[in-house]
Amino acid sequence: MDLEQLLTGSGGFGLTTASFLQRARCRIADGAPLGDLLERGTDFDRKCLETAIGCSPALLPVGAPPTEFYNLAPIRTAKSLEMAALGTARTQTIDVEIHKPGEEPPRIALIATEIDNATVLRGHLNVINERPLLRALKVGETNESVFLRHPSGLVIELTVIAAKRGGYSLASRWLGSVLFDEAPGWYGSSHIVNLEESRDQALGRLLPGAQLYYGGSKWQPAGHCFEQHREHFGKPTPEIVVFSPQEVDGISPARQLNPVYWTEHREQRVAKASRRTFSMLNLNLFGSAQNAALDYDDAIAAFAPLTAAYVSSGEWFGFADFSDLSGPDGDETVLIVAGWLAPDKTPRYKMCRHPNGAECEERDELGYPIQLRVATRHVLRVQSVHSWRGRHPMGDVVAEMSGILKRYGATMVATDQRSDTAVQALFSQHAIRAVSYHWSNESKHDAVQALARALAARELSICESPKLREQMLAYGYRLAPGGRFVYQGRGANDDHVAALLTGMMFLESPEALMLSERKARAIHSSPHRAHMGGRTQVGGR
Repeated sequence: MDLEQLLTGSGGFGLTTASFLQRARCRIADGAPLGDLLERGTDFDRKCLETAIGCSPALLPVGAPPTEFYNLAPIRTAKSLEMAALGTARTQTIDVEIHKPGEEPPRIALIATEIDNATVLRGHLNVINERPLLRALKVGETNESVFLRHPSGLVIELTVIAAKRGGYSLASRWLGSVLFDEAPGWYGSSHIVNLEESRDQALGRLLPGAQLYYGGSKWQPAGHCFEQHREHFGKPTPEIVVFSPQEVDGISPARQLNPVYWTEHREQRVAKASRRTFSMLNLNLFGSAQNAALDYDDAIAAFAPLTAAYVSSGEWFGFADFSDLSGPDGDETVLIVAGWLAPDKTPRYKMCRHPNGAECEERDELGYPIQLRVATRHVLRVQSVHSWRGRHPMGDVVAEMSGILKRYGATMVATDQRSDTAVQALFSQHAIRAVSYHWSNESKHDAVQALARALAARELSICESPKLREQMLAYGYRLAPGGRFVYQGRGANDDHVAALLTGMMFLESPEALMLSERKARAIHSSPHRAHMGGRTQVGGR
């Protein structure tokens, strides 16, 4: 049974207004070819699809449904309806040859954590009673389940159930598929269920052709769905495919999937009411963690493009985190290159690229050049972020770091305390002075607060760095016995944040005060268009 046709056909679940991306999502979940759909789509449609899967559609597995499919998409984009349709389709497509007479009927389970969610899913299955072709497959039903006849004659139970601790609602029978509703939100202390335990119970009981389907809108950057997105997005295999649409040409994922409901006016109303809600539920971004150490809006603002004119002091330095050099392969050693920018009082104009390739001033509707506003405060600019994953000889990493720092003219790097004497000696061989800072609960708390203040005051500007952004939003705290705050990443490494916090410690130190005096002299005498790492900087907050 074809999922796309079942979902969108008037004889099936009736989503006749399905968008290109919704149809493509059905085919990806089915492991079906995309060829004719791609031919009918526009260039924008194809761009949206590549962005949603993080790679070329040619890399998607075909021939069978992927064992695990993650549908991480905005709200009101027919995720629950698609889950009901997919569960119905699997009653007809799974291979039941392994099932033995006398065994319990194979079960296809749609699982929700709350009764209300389960009721919504069960309501979608009532379509089976309303469509003659589907009703002909039905052999019975209860309040929770519908029983459909498989082409082999075997009866398949399609049920909507609430999750149980340890995943035991999935035990003791063959499974024709398991569909987890609002899966990203299963992570949290308020739930007694655990997505990983349910997954573990299900994987060994799947019949051939069955799959685990995780549907829901993104939530905080932690938990199983977040980890799988981080590890597998853009790397589809027959085992795991992650579908995660992103903004394309200013069009949100919500509008890409459901332009009928998500009009520009409706999205503006949501964005005005809550930027955090809009970011997660329309732009499809993971939000900030519970007990977040850094304010969500402040952290996001740090990554926004610079919009006012600044001049560089020409004084650059590095922040490095070496604490994970000997850790597991997933850990990273990080170098951040940062420096001060000062307001540029000289009139500057917004630049654009002419079709012939030349840079020119952008003009308004009346033909006047668009002037950049004048900045009012100094800004710490994170100009580049570099990382090394897994185990590497420390000497090799230090040599590479030194080369990067020298390209900026930097002569100083702040590091954590791990192997500080050895690190200092290795950097000195490359004429780089390394200063180390020892972590304690008090010093980390002070560094987090300094970072939070800089973000709130809009005194920190960060280059594009998805991992640093991800870790800043995931960085949280808990209250330990005795009233101490313990800071750590939620469900992810925090090595990028650790490097930035080391920088905050450095900026409060006597070494930084000395650099501040040099910074003031350099800014006073510097040319108005300053080069930063080989590129002219003319924008800022």
